[in-house]
Amino acid sequence: MLQAVDAVVIEYHLGLLDGVVVASEIKHVRPELPIVMVCDNLDLPDDAMKSVDAIVVRSDGQLFLMATIHFVLSVEGERQRQGVRWWAARKPFNRLGLGRPRTTTSRV
Repeated sequence: MLQAVDAVVIEYHLGLLDGVVVASEIKHVRPELPIVMVCDNLDLPDDAMKSVDAIVVRSDGQLFLMATIHFVLSVEGERQRQGVRWWAARKPFNRLGLGRPRTTTSRV
């Protein structure tokens, strides 16, 4: 049975899989589909934000996760109503000034 998907919530650490790689593959197939990544902390590699629309730290709790999902869905809906291609004009959630600022660490 096939059902429509409005958004994807994915874990950064997926055991043997890497959540960034999975998110990248999803965006390759469905670039307009919003992806929210859940992680333990914000010490992520620089490429972690390339394929996701928002990052939520687990300690922020379920309400923040739900608010983030609502936000990315409303942004996508608004851009579709305006005729803007979502994947062409999208900016990651944290760069919009909402939520926690993203920190990156340089890996040497």
